[in-house]
Amino acid sequence: MSVPVITQLLAKQHVHNGTYQAIFTDLDGTFVVEGSAAAAKAAAQLVQRAHINSWPLIAMTGRGSERLLHELHSGILPAFSALISAGGSEILLRRGDAYEPDALYAERMHRLFDRSQVLQTAKRLATSAGGHFKLKLDSELVEAHKVTYCFLAARPAEIEQVRDMFQSTFQKLKISVCEDIYYLPADGAPQRYTLDILPAGKGDAIRYLMQAYGITGGIVAGDSGNDVDALQVPGLQAVLVGNHQPTAQAALAGTDVFIDSPDRIGAQSILHAIDIFGADAYA
Repeated sequence: MSVPVITQLLAKQHVHNGTYQAIFTDLDGTFVVEGSAAAAKAAAQLVQRAHINSWPLIAMTGRGSERLLHELHSGILPAFSALISAGGSEILLRRGDAYEPDALYAERMHRLFDRSQVLQTAKRLATSAGGHFKLKLDSELVEAHKVTYCFLAARPAEIEQVRDMFQSTFQKLKISVCEDIYYLPADGAPQRYTLDILPAGKGDAIRYLMQAYGITGGIVAGDSGNDVDALQVPGLQAVLVGNHQPTAQAALAGTDVFIDSPDRIGAQSILHAIDIFGADAYA
């Protein structure tokens, strides 16, 4: 079995301060910003900069592995060093030209998450909540260790009400809520949100990879509510890109996360953060 690309890249880093670095980036709204040629150009520059410096470039996303692998093989996405998918409940390692599940992490998720039981409990909870939030199971997303609901909310207090309702029921699981960035409500209409029930979030997957491979520094970037836990992983400089969602900024108030200005979006903000925080120091 070939050595994971993460291991190969970290071995090439010329470390002067004992820090082995990697770049963790959310996909939708962060690395991929639809309709922006400037963001696409910056993403290509980030891939090149990571290659030059032997930084593992690791994607994290709510997308499932099947869709991700299709987009990787078709060239829609570049070849990342590893993939954190399904909201943090899957890790795929690149070995050569292939991506394979991290077996140990997959076993942990299997022990923590009984999908059928979660579905039954969530259905009862959604029914008891009444029709105000229009809680609806996303039946198109069928992943082994993730259950997703959609709901409507007009105010931050309503978002918290839904999140707290699910978290109090699923106390041993992760509840992640974020704005549906592709939903455009009519003027004055409630916004749609997605709620994921998971055994682990993006932050947990990042911590696992850091511990498993000896990553001790670098940058993590995101734009929305389901990136909040990832943006608080110790040892990484966190970046909320310029085109971030208001709910994410509100959740990170008072933290050390670098919140970029709106004149930079997507990977532009990541490149800007690299320049500010000296991620090239050992190159």
